Amino acid sequence: MATLVRSLIFSLIVPLTVAVLIPRYLLPHYYINCGMWSFRISLVIMAIALLVYLWCVLAFVVQGKGTPAVWFTKKLSFLLGEEPQKTVTGGLYKLSRNPMYLSVCLFIIGLAYFEENLFIFIYALVVFAFFHWVVVKFEEPHLKKKFGEEYFSYIKKSRRWL
Repeated sequence: MATLVRSLIFSLIVPLTVAVLIPRYLLPHYYINCGMWSFRISLVIMAIALLVYLWCVLAFVVQGKGTPAVWFTKKLSFLLGEEPQKTVTGGLYKLSRNPMYLSVCLFIIGLAYFEENLFIFIYALVVFAFFHWVVVKFEEPHLKKKFGEEYFSYIKKSRRWL
């Protein structure tokens, strides 16, 4: 239960900041007309993204025996919990090695539709580029070192993104 609570705390601090607070309150608003369906489309996109994110969190808790906290947050483990102790390879992780990152980007795209804001669309691309850099430069080398052959085998079966 404590792991699930820490996962929710992590989610309220990190993804909520990246996916809602920054784009909604710090980016300028440049209105673009997304059409009369933009409100409905945005709600569907954000709902799917939220469900994917929550599915990933549960996979980390149940299968990985940890939280979404990344390895460099070790000093905050009392609040955010520990990174997964096992490689998470089931469910959505069969389709993508990073569905949680994808869900955050998808949520931002939904928010861009909701707000009809061009800068939020651009921000979604910047966030994805940043996630890609973090995954390639830091996360994957760490996971290769931590899980060894198990992770190398997983890489062969699952794509980095889609």
